[in-house]
Amino acid sequence: MPLRARRTTRLATTATLIAALLTTTAHAGPAAAAEPDHLPATVDLTSPATSLVRVGQGLAVTGTVAGAVAGVGEDRRVRLHLRTPNGLLPMGPAVTTADDGSFRLPVPTWWAWRGTLVTTVERREAVLPLGLLGALVGVVLDAVTTALASPVEVTLGWSGAGSPTAWRPLLRGFRYDPCSPLTYRVNPTGAPAGGVRAVHGTFRRIAEASGLRFRYAGRTTAIPFNDVRRARYAPRTSLTIAWATPRQVRRLAGGVVGIGGSGGRMTSDGSVGVFDRGGVVLDRTFRAPARFGPGQTLGTLLLHEVGHAVGLGHVGDARQVMYPSLRPDALGRWGAGDLAGLRRVGAGQGCASLTAATRVAGRTVAGGAPEVVRFAPDPHAYALGGTDAAAGAHPHG
Repeated sequence: MPLRARRTTRLATTATLIAALLTTTAHAGPAAAAEPDHLPATVDLTSPATSLVRVGQGLAVTGTVAGAVAGVGEDRRVRLHLRTPNGLLPMGPAVTTADDGSFRLPVPTWWAWRGTLVTTVERREAVLPLGLLGALVGVVLDAVTTALASPVEVTLGWSGAGSPTAWRPLLRGFRYDPCSPLTYRVNPTGAPAGGVRAVHGTFRRIAEASGLRFRYAGRTTAIPFNDVRRARYAPRTSLTIAWATPRQVRRLAGGVVGIGGSGGRMTSDGSVGVFDRGGVVLDRTFRAPARFGPGQTLGTLLLHEVGHAVGLGHVGDARQVMYPSLRPDALGRWGAGDLAGLRRVGAGQGCASLTAATRVAGRTVAGGAPEVVRFAPDPHAYALGGTDAAAGAHPHG
């Protein structure tokens, strides 16, 4: 059954304020209604044929936009968002409506999520006359929130073992901003055959479980957490992955096969924390099959350490990847707690930013940066363990 919403919002001012509004739309609630000088936009939104699909399956939202200024053609565009606890998360580029006002919006299914999809309607309009030079054309928002009648869910197609409560944050309140791609570099020195390929596979698995976007930025010579006075992090890079010896990184001694973590900044009141840099270093003397799957594999080791780097801490449930010991009977894939944690540090929570905000006419407009406190990366260690539930547990590094 199509859902019809009638709501109009007019936002038009100088180019600076327009830019600010556009950059914060995803964080904002509905704007206060103003007296329109054009016919209101109305949206007939049709829900997808199914509300449950697997990662990678095709899905689309269709609908029709009506309403226009009398005698003036309008270039209306429709954008899809996911409603999150921290505002609207953009789910792709805007799509221009057809001549009859119809549109089709692809729904991103490359990552697992569940929530309510919302459309916004934009139209181009002259907002600042410039005399003989013409006019400054800006984007004005109509029908700010038109939601589907029922939630949509994209699943991995399998359920993780254990309890969804079996997860802990690396640093409480911290996560990476899912609205910006995270770059990663790899130092391949000392890596086993297939090691770099396993790193790429790890980031793909974390992306599809969290909605975080990763971009490979190439190689580096940096070694995170090293004790030999060399570069610890690649410049202009979110995450650095490397192999090293216990002599280079003392925290790798004593049966520890890997460490990982991230640091960042938090507002002085402790309300928001954003990671901005982190890394993983693996013991190059430890040899494991360079594959994903059950047992003491390189894939499980990387999932654990990169899991730390994106914000997950250790847990006491041996069925979770984030258990602090790499056991021979490790399941080799995300448990229910791991998946719940990845959702909590991922895109389903909305954008994350330290930018201060001021409420203006019901809409969030970017302001100055608040006072922030810096947190250095706090690596967690991963030890080689036996099959006993308590064996191999290692304190945090």
